[in-house]
Amino acid sequence: MTGKQDDYDNPWKDIVTKYFKELMQFFFPYAALEIDWKRQVVFLDKEFQQISRNAEIGTRRADKLVKVYTNKGEESWVLIHVEVQSQYEVDFSRRIYTYNYRIFDLYDRNVASLVILADDRPSWKPESFSFEQWKCRLTLEYPVVKLMDYKKRRKELEQNSNPFSIVVMAHLETLETRNDSARRFDSKFALIRKLYQKGYSREEVIDLFSFIDWIMRLPEALEKSLWIKMEKIEEESRMPYITSVQRIGREEGREEGREEGTKKLLSKLLTLKLQVASEKLMTLLSPLTLEQTEKLSTRIFEIESFDQLTMWVNQME
Repeated sequence: MTGKQDDYDNPWKDIVTKYFKELMQFFFPYAALEIDWKRQVVFLDKEFQQISRNAEIGTRRADKLVKVYTNKGEESWVLIHVEVQSQYEVDFSRRIYTYNYRIFDLYDRNVASLVILADDRPSWKPESFSFEQWKCRLTLEYPVVKLMDYKKRRKELEQNSNPFSIVVMAHLETLETRNDSARRFDSKFALIRKLYQKGYSREEVIDLFSFIDWIMRLPEALEKSLWIKMEKIEEESRMPYITSVQRIGREEGREEGREEGTKKLLSKLLTLKLQVASEKLMTLLSPLTLEQTEKLSTRIFEIESFDQLTMWVNQME
């Protein structure tokens, strides 16, 4: 067993928001070609909460409502409902239809419902909703991407530089290693090594590592072993992006000070790991000295909750 229960939704929500353009280019390239990426992409999270609050909510889901401009005209904008569904749901298609018409009713704009199925049922692939009564017929068909279909496309994923090639591989490995900690350790380490081989930027490495670390959970002993191996990778590649947070802080500190830079980066990593507001973390970390912050950064893999982090910080003061 791998210890802690796997969390699929929160890491997906973060990565979808930060790399929305890359998501569209990877999963829905035909739609990405018609979006004007020079114009601002707007995430309507609060508005979507109002739309979905009265609908039946599945327990494992990550969805976003996004406003984008098309390249068809100056004020031609549409809405995209992106849903990442990580478990089977009986009335899934009905809910997609419900969200679609509620969004359309609220905005009176074209709505594209785009679905990514991240569950572990190979045969489950709902692609439409319809009903008919007395010659009155309604049908909604929506595009679906099934992550399990990528199992046969591993070579393609390996060669693709889009960040979502790593995301898909990490998700599939998480599903396949749910009951095998040793195998997950090997898979997780191999994926992390790929981050340094694909030519990603420092920020991309950190973001993708955070996704991998969040979704591919390991028992504490194996996490510590992974940390040791990662230090060796970064020494060999001379790219200390993850394990040496204090060194990244020094680089950023040319503009904002070593101490502040280190705290900000540590806060960013902890925000993704613990799903806690960065402002709350910065408030907690602000009293620490540079030495204390660097010491805390070396234990980032051991931090499991905000309460535990708070206890450690209080012990340092």
